[in-house]
Formats: sequence, C-alpha cells, structure tokens
Amino acid sequence: MINRYFGTDGIRARFGEWPLSPHGLSVIANGIRKYLHAKKISSVAIGCDTRSSCKEIELRICSELEKCPIDVKILGVISTPMMSFCAMTGGAELGIMISASHNPYEYNGIKMFDRFGNKFSLGDEAELEEFFDEVAAGDCGRSRVSYRAEKGSTYHMQDDFVLRYKNFLLGNMAHALEGLSIVVDCANGSYSNIARDVMKSLGAKSCVSIADAPSGLNINYECGATRPLLAQRTVLETRSDMGMCFDGDGDRVIFIDERGRVIGGDQIIAYIAKKVGLEGTAGVVGTEMSNKGLEFFVTGLSMGFSRTLVGDRFVSEELSKRGWKIGGEPSGHVILKEFLPTGDGLLVGAYVAGLVASCRGVASEVLNVFFPFAQVLFNMPIEKVNPFAVEDAKSRGAFLNLLGCDGRISIRKSGTEPVLRIMVEAETHEHANETARAIAKFISA
Repeated sequence: MINRYFGTDGIRARFGEWPLSPHGLSVIANGIRKYLHAKKISSVAIGCDTRSSCKEIELRICSELEKCPIDVKILGVISTPMMSFCAMTGGAELGIMISASHNPYEYNGIKMFDRFGNKFSLGDEAELEEFFDEVAAGDCGRSRVSYRAEKGSTYHMQDDFVLRYKNFLLGNMAHALEGLSIVVDCANGSYSNIARDVMKSLGAKSCVSIADAPSGLNINYECGATRPLLAQRTVLETRSDMGMCFDGDGDRVIFIDERGRVIGGDQIIAYIAKKVGLEGTAGVVGTEMSNKGLEFFVTGLSMGFSRTLVGDRFVSEELSKRGWKIGGEPSGHVILKEFLPTGDGLLVGAYVAGLVASCRGVASEVLNVFFPFAQVLFNMPIEKVNPFAVEDAKSRGAFLNLLGCDGRISIRKSGTEPVLRIMVEAETHEHANETARAIAKFISA
C-alpha cells in the first residue's frame, strides 16, 4: 500500500512546499474535517513542537474544524508521545500532532493518532487520503457527509495537560535517580521546559539542561539525538554520570556515557531486556536497521526477535500482534508498551537512568550490553541515484560475498527526507566500508 501524502512517520515536507503549501494545507485541513464527520468523531486534540511554522498549520486546521460540531483541545507545545498519552487516556478521540520530529526547522509535518494513542496505520492514512483527494478534486458539492449548523468548542489547556503527563511519568518510575548527575539535551524542542524538572523530581543529584531555549528556528540545530556532540562535551565538562539527547518532538532518546561516548537505541533495548527479564515467551521487536548483534544477544537470552519496516508505528503494531513489551530502533525510538504505544524519549530516559541508579552501575559498563556488528550508514540524494541499479544492488552476489554469511544490506527511500538511506553491516569495519563504497559507486546516477 503506497500513501501519497503520508511517509514513514506522518506527512512531512518543507514548510511552504507541497503538501505543506497554502493550497496543500487547505486540502489537508478540509480533508481532516470531512474524515472526522464521516467517523462521527466529536473531540480532537492538537499539539505541536517548537517550529516557527507550527502556529500557521494549527490555525489552518482549527479554522476548518470550527465549521462543525467538534470540540478542539489546543495543547500547545507538547511532545509526540504526550499526544499519544492524551488520546490513550481519553483526552480526545483523535490526536493531531504538528511536528517534523528530528528534521530542521524548515520542515514540518502532521502525525495522526487514534483514540487508543496509536499512530494511524497505513490503512487509516489511505482512508484519510481519499478525503484529501476529494477536496483536491474540487468535489465539495458532492460530499459524502452532511454538516449540522451547530459548532463545537475550542479549549486551551496546555498547563493542566502537561501537569497530568508529568504526574503520569513520575508515577510510573519504579526507581529514583538518587546519586546521578545527568545532562539533558532537549534539542530546543518539546521537552525544553520539563525535562530537567522531571529528572530533579525523580531525585537526580544534579541535572544540567542544554539546548532548552527554542526560538522557532533552532530546533534540532547542532544538538539533540541526531547531533549529540554538544551533549558529549557537556557531560565531560560537568563530569556527569550520563547524558540524554532527545529529538525535537521528544520521541527519541540516545544516551551519552560518563566518557562522552554515544549509546544508541539498540544497546538501550538490549539493556532493558536483560535488566527487566521479560517473562515467558516474550521477545523484542526491532527493524530492518537494528544491529545484528542485538538480534544475537536477544535470541541468546532465549527470547524471540522480530524485525519490521523502519518506523516506530510498525514496531508498535508488531508488539501488539505478538503481545511483547519492548521494541524500537537504533535511532532511539524505544517503545515500552506497558506505558505507551509510541516511543517517548523522556519516559525511556528516566526509566533507564532509574535502572542504572538502582544497581549503582556506571553507564559505560552497564549500557554497552552486546558487541555490535560493524555498520556503515550513509544517505544519497535521490537525484544522484540510478533507480534501476538499486534493486540489483540489494541482492548482487559480489556485494554479499564481501560481507560474509552474516552480513546485511539495507537500501530504502527515506520517508522523511529526499534521500536514499543505505546501511551495510558486517562482522568487520573493513568489510562494511569496502562494500559501502562499492554500493555507492554502483547505484550512482
């Protein structure tokens, strides 16, 4: 199933370009209104990250929803997992999160949530796109739904909701952070105003908050989960026990150990699986980008391991299908299903820090759980790729022979940026680098 507006994680584009152009936003807002009426949805929550373009998108959507009997709850600046929490706990029948996650401020996007806190499935998105197409075709006179004269209400409720979310976090942490000195990198995004407060409330000895002054133009700029150098330097300068880097909308977290080294999502997943000791026939869900070392480690614990397409919603769907509790991606999307059906950087950060504090461990020792396979990850602009060579490269014998029997190649089009993402994995860096160079040359236009 191919969706034309939605990508890996919602609608995503540079603001001002289709479908986030003025006309595109009109189509999307009108289509959402029609969808809500068709589904008899009467309450919607809208939230956003800290991008300068969020308010205009919010206003366009609200102006359409005001035409019909729908209660709209404006949550203001929140994280994507906070939107999931809102829907899951009965705050709204549908959630609309305005964010482009880890992308720079020039981008924005829209993520949709159902009343259970799940991101829209491919089927949900395809159904919504039918309404977009109806609007784009100018078929307003033959709408499939009729509208009543009465209107709904709009409520601004950020402070109350943020407090409710913080209480949810604090109430679900089994371990205090006593004795830990922590650095939190908020990526100038959604967690800028609350991350330090949460860590201190959980008992952290000290918490240094950086990249926590959003201007609307600096989200993810040289900071956060995709640019951790600032956090690495700060951990070393402050002699902190660990650091956490979120992304702009707060659904990712990567860690920095006391030596200033990055610890990614795969190691965090392995640590939780080992520490918590998942019961019975439990297992872990990763993606096609998850390190082979994680798979070997998990199966070595006599647990199951399953891979999905890239995207935390696919991980969440697989967890539900199998009845498992933990999954995620190397990028730092980590899902603890017993709490939320989406990745939450602040929740996972506090949860893992609590586990480390409870065993009085050192981050560099306890969070590096398995020996990873060598991975080379790189992006190629779509316009520089020969599309006919891509499929051939995935199965070309010469490349696979370079990698050995446990090597892997993943080549996929990004769902959030106009690039091709290439991952090469092998037992040694030499084999991975050699193969990566050969693939890049082979698929170049």
